[in-house]
Amino acid sequence: MSFDETVINLASPALCGIKPSNMFSMSTEAYNCGSHKLTEWNTALKNQGIYILPIQKGSGRILFYVYNIKMVKDLCSNCKIQSYLYSKGYPVYNGVDSILSELQFRLMSDESFPNEVGIFLGYPLEDVIQFEKNCGENYRFCGIWKVYSNPEKAISLMNKYKQCSEFCRSLWKKGITVPDTALLYKKQLRGQK
Repeated sequence: MSFDETVINLASPALCGIKPSNMFSMSTEAYNCGSHKLTEWNTALKNQGIYILPIQKGSGRILFYVYNIKMVKDLCSNCKIQSYLYSKGYPVYNGVDSILSELQFRLMSDESFPNEVGIFLGYPLEDVIQFEKNCGENYRFCGIWKVYSNPEKAISLMNKYKQCSEFCRSLWKKGITVPDTALLYKKQLRGQK
């Protein structure tokens, strides 16, 4: 899968501003083939508050954290989420930049993902807590994440993310750039309102 195709398949909901973030990895080789596009895309997406952050991992992989800064700020300003992140050692009272720096440090340092990464991906707090308590078992539904509370709402949201990805993928296959697919998706959403 090409660099562009990987990004469009695995990060469309965050690029389009309907999900706080997406996270995925690719081989260093695939990244090197498309890394020149990253600066251009970040410049184009910055006006929309979207950022693509590559994080070097071991074993020839690059982890990507694609996020909507406004949505992440909103998450991090939620009192319950702040309390949870504080209990995990995040500097919640130093602002979102400090929180994201800590997340980046943990993602670079750990071989596995810290459980709290689900918060940043927009998963419900209760699901993140229950995933941790149940060691990933005893869930009520499994899709993009393991759902412990309100499967109906989770399924609806997952379907929205899937439709967004399909829309962006169809535009990309027609030759539209990754940043422009996000803009066109947002225009389509505004037209539906």
